[in-house]
Amino acid sequence: MLWGVVHASNAVGQPLDANFRIFLTDGTSLVSYGEYARVGNRLVFSVPIGPSESASRLQLMTLPVTSVDLPRTEAYTDAVRYRRYAATRGEADYAQLTSDVAMALDLMTKTTDPAQRLEIAEAARRAVAAWPRAHYGYRSGDLRQIGALLDEAISELRAATGSREFTLDLVAAIEPPAVPLLPPPTPAEAIAQVLNAARHVDVTAERLSLLRVVVSLLDESAGTLPPNLARSLRRRASRALGDELRVERAYAKLVRTIVERAAAEAGTGDVTGVLRLVGDLAREDARLGHKRPEEMTAVMAALDTHLETARRVRLARDQWLERTAAAGPYRSRVTPIVRDLGRAGRHLEAIKSLAGPDTRTLQRLATQLAAATSRLAALAPTDAVAPIHALIVSAAELARQAVAIRQAAVRANDVATAWNASSAAAGSLMLLARARADLEQFFEPPGAR
Repeated sequence: MLWGVVHASNAVGQPLDANFRIFLTDGTSLVSYGEYARVGNRLVFSVPIGPSESASRLQLMTLPVTSVDLPRTEAYTDAVRYRRYAATRGEADYAQLTSDVAMALDLMTKTTDPAQRLEIAEAARRAVAAWPRAHYGYRSGDLRQIGALLDEAISELRAATGSREFTLDLVAAIEPPAVPLLPPPTPAEAIAQVLNAARHVDVTAERLSLLRVVVSLLDESAGTLPPNLARSLRRRASRALGDELRVERAYAKLVRTIVERAAAEAGTGDVTGVLRLVGDLAREDARLGHKRPEEMTAVMAALDTHLETARRVRLARDQWLERTAAAGPYRSRVTPIVRDLGRAGRHLEAIKSLAGPDTRTLQRLATQLAAATSRLAALAPTDAVAPIHALIVSAAELARQAVAIRQAAVRANDVATAWNASSAAAGSLMLLARARADLEQFFEPPGAR
C-alpha cells in the first residue's frame, strides 16, 4: 500500500547546530553544544568555552533541574531543531510528501472502484494530517490547504459510494516554533555566562574544574581579548576560584577534625560526646554558609555510624563494669599469685631446655609453687572468670610437676625423665601466658583497643 510508510524524517537523527541554550531560573542562559540529556533530576550538557571559536573547549556540565527554566529551555530547543530541519531536510521531505499526494491523486483517477478510491484518499489525508507533528510543524499552513482539498474529495467520494459513515478526526494543529533564536554570544559573553552558571553547579568537583578551565583559558589566550576585558574576567574567575578553594580547605579541616574526634569518642563509648559533635558540625556548616551539602551528607552518615558504635561500646562498658565489679576482689588476690608464677618463668625455661636449674633452686622453686597452688585453691572465682582461673591452676600444677620431675631426673641422672620435665615446663609456660592475656583482656574496658 502506497501510504503504509509515512516519510517521517526528523531532526533527532540529524546533526544539530551547537547554538542550543540552557535557560536558568535567574534569567541568564548558557550555550549548549548539542542537546542536553536529562538524567534523573539533573541536566547534562557540554558548554563551549574559549576566547575564540577556533580555541573553544567543550566542558561537561551538570545542573540540578531546579536551577533550570525547563519550559523555556525546551521551547528554545524545539526552535533550534525546527531551524535546523528547515535548513536541511525540510524541503526535501515536504517535496516527497507532496509527490506522494500527487501519486495518490493520480492513482485515484485510474481506479474505477469507488471504494478503493475512497480508501486511497483517506490514507493520503491521514498521512497529511500526521506529517506536521513528525516534522516540527514545517509548512503546516500549506498542509492545511492540501488537507482541505482532500477533505472535499473524501466527502464527494463518500456521497458517490452512498456511504453514511461519518468520521471526525481531531488532530491538533502543529505550528512551527515561534521562539526567536538568539545570536551566538561573543567570546567574552560566553565566558561571563559560564562564570555565572558556576554558581548554580552544586557538585564541588565540577564547579572547581569549571573555574580552573576558565582561568587556564584566559591565561593561555590573554592576547585574543581586549586587555581591560581580559583582566576583568581573569579577576572575576580567580576571585571565584579562590573563594571556592578557601571554602574547600575550611570544610576539609572541619570534616577531618569532626570525624577524628567522633572516632575517638565512639571508641570510649561517649554517646554524649558524639551527639555534641553533631551539633558542632551543624553550627560550623551554617557559619560557612552551607556551601558543601554533599560533603555534609557524607559526614552526617559517618557520624551516625560513630554514634551507633558509641552506643554499642557504652552498653558493652556498662556490662563490663557490672562484670568486673563482681570479679574485682578475685583480681586483687590472684594478681600477686600470677606475678609469682611469672617470676618462676626463667627457671621453667631452663627446665624446658634441659639447662638446669641447680638442685637448691629446684627445692626453693618447689616450695614457692606449692604455696602458690594453695593460695589458688583458697580463691573463689566468679563464674565469669572461672575459665581463666582454671588456666592459672593448670599452669601452676604443670609447673610443680615440671620441678618434681626435674628433681627426679637429677637424682636418677635420667635424660628421658628430664625431657618429661621439659614437656611439663613448656605446657606450664604456654598456659600461664594464655591465662595472663585472658585476664588482662577480661579487665580491659571495651573499645580501649
